[in-house]
Amino acid sequence: MSESVKMPALGESVTEGTVTRWLKQVGESIEVDEPLLEVSTDKVDTEVPSPVAGVVEKILVEEDETVEVGTELALIGDGSGGGDAPEQETPASETPGETPDAKPASEAEPTEAPSTEQDQPTKAPTADDAAGEGQTVTMPALGESVTEGTVTRWLKAEGDDVEVDEPLLEVSTDKVDTEVPSPYAGKLARILVQEDETVEVGTPLAQIGGGAAPAAASPEAAPAEAAPAAPPAPAATAAPAAPSAPAAPAAPAAPAAPPAPSAPAAPAAPAAPAAPSAPAAPAAPPAPSGGGYVTPIVRKLARDRGVDLARLTGTGVGGRIRKEDVIAAAERAEKEKAAAAAAPAAPAAPAAAPTAPKAPATIGEPSPLRGTTAKMTRLRKVISKRMVESLQVSAQLTTVVEVDVTRVAALRAKAKSSFQSREGVNLTYLPFFVKAATEALKAHPKVNASIDGENVVYHGAEHIGIAVDT
Repeated sequence: MSESVKMPALGESVTEGTVTRWLKQVGESIEVDEPLLEVSTDKVDTEVPSPVAGVVEKILVEEDETVEVGTELALIGDGSGGGDAPEQETPASETPGETPDAKPASEAEPTEAPSTEQDQPTKAPTADDAAGEGQTVTMPALGESVTEGTVTRWLKAEGDDVEVDEPLLEVSTDKVDTEVPSPYAGKLARILVQEDETVEVGTPLAQIGGGAAPAAASPEAAPAEAAPAAPPAPAATAAPAAPSAPAAPAAPAAPAAPPAPSAPAAPAAPAAPAAPSAPAAPAAPPAPSGGGYVTPIVRKLARDRGVDLARLTGTGVGGRIRKEDVIAAAERAEKEKAAAAAAPAAPAAPAAAPTAPKAPATIGEPSPLRGTTAKMTRLRKVISKRMVESLQVSAQLTTVVEVDVTRVAALRAKAKSSFQSREGVNLTYLPFFVKAATEALKAHPKVNASIDGENVVYHGAEHIGIAVDT
């Protein structure tokens, strides 16, 4: 049975990516965390490591193709062509005694195939985890020139269960702040690098032990192994569906109340077999842990709209709480508040007048950040350092000049459609202004000069830096 490698989510707002280069070809062996391909998105160009070890059996997306997050990119197997076993099962069962040269392997397949299909989705690393020290998660290379990264936050604690591709930690580099998904399923046995520590690419970050395999084998040898093994294959759908029944009883009011459209929908079907909820009780923690992570932008939006993030379940990749989740929760809260106020509206009519001043009062509320100190992210540290360096070596000035850009606008309108079809992006006014600034710097090199000690350096090239939001 082959394992599929999917397009990862390389940023909160990233919904698709382009395969720029395959670093491994069909038939080549690959190790866990070894770079498999290069992917380009609107935010970052980076390598995608292999989540499993094996042989590249099939490449599903060719270079320069753009696909959505979650699309299967390649199949990695053990090199034996196990993915074709299901096709051979039918002839083998019909003629068990024919063609002894080719059939013995396929005859064994019908009995072995079900077990391999069940074992494989558990990600082979979990079997190794149960036997030894566990699998090691290393610092990935998040960009071509990135050589190190800082662990900003662990999303899982030691002893927590983690699934394949579930967010494990947050990493900050000079290029990007992102989550690192777990390449294995199992129990987080040990954290090797603490938060705020900076380590080189390839440094071991944590060990994931075999918490899942022994638990599955303890009730019954074969059946229990098949039950937990099936969910990881369809990670986002089947895995949460089974444990979601106990999730409602485990957290009756807090997590299940706000996401009324999604959370109750899953437990509705398996509500009758509530008896097996006892063994599945440990599955409750992944739900809150996945939904507990939010970006600063989403956190600010939730604070402005009065949404309690602890009571919200994210719909993003790995349970990430997105901006849309906060907006939807705020709208539901407003509707509930309006419905609740509708009943006592008659007696509360005179009391409505004093409520009016509350709206302007909330506008001027002091921010909770006042009087606090927070650690800067690695990205902000780099920005701060570069800004200070810029102040020391470059002359800072701001000037405003009104220019007639009628001809520029006409040229842009004329070339806009052809530029869009050729480059794949819209033609804005920015490149025209950059070109004009470059020509001006060539004519006036003093504006482009920098200070080196007691000397003034007039540069022979013009480099334009444009600030963007990462």
